[in-house]
Amino acid sequence: MDHPYGAVALLAENNFCIAEPIVAEPIGTLTVLTPASSGTTHFITEPLTINWTSTADIGNVRIKLMRDGSEFETLASNEPRTGSFLWRIGYSDSTLGSSACSDAALIGALGGGAARRFQIRIESRSHPEIFGEGPEFNISMPTITVTQPSGNPRIGCGGTLGIVWESSGLWGDINLEAWRPGGGGPYHVIQENIDRFLGHYDWRVWGCPSVWEGSLDEPYNIDLKIRVRSTSCHDVYGESTGTFRVTD
Repeated sequence: MDHPYGAVALLAENNFCIAEPIVAEPIGTLTVLTPASSGTTHFITEPLTINWTSTADIGNVRIKLMRDGSEFETLASNEPRTGSFLWRIGYSDSTLGSSACSDAALIGALGGGAARRFQIRIESRSHPEIFGEGPEFNISMPTITVTQPSGNPRIGCGGTLGIVWESSGLWGDINLEAWRPGGGGPYHVIQENIDRFLGHYDWRVWGCPSVWEGSLDEPYNIDLKIRVRSTSCHDVYGESTGTFRVTD
């Protein structure tokens, strides 16, 4: 008959049988090695390496992102018991390497630009009571600030518009785009795949009006804004505060 305390040892004492529970030794342990520093901040699009080790054959493991002690989402569901996993923050496996940050839940949790605290938990698939947890860390959205153009400049065809930007926490290159306020997409892609650290680009408005190919609108005397957008995640961008016009 099964004993409610599991295996027991029976000791004879004064003709009585005394049951003492035998505490089973754990079959193994899991330790999260990295990320290892508490309170650090990581950013959407950043590649974060997760390393772990185990002391016994506990089978394959799951990697979970925890928030406030509860599971937020599963990052990987079938990894070896000791190993390494590269997590591109904000992506799922299906969109890794694309410009779409597909992790809507995580990006939504960062709404308003505030950082949120998370934690990595790795647990055995066959023995979920065996797990390891790393320290808490922050995840935040990168920022891009466009400082020029300002003051609503007017640029004649063939003229030059200086574009200046700053970024924080950004990974990968950026695209420069001209947008019409309230429009449904980029009015014109100025330049793609620019080093984010460059910080400055002089755009010569050339080839009018063919430079605006694909637009159904008359290109001249329309208020436009500059948008600096991450090539890694199109949800990350900054816009000029003022507008500019291409004049004929």
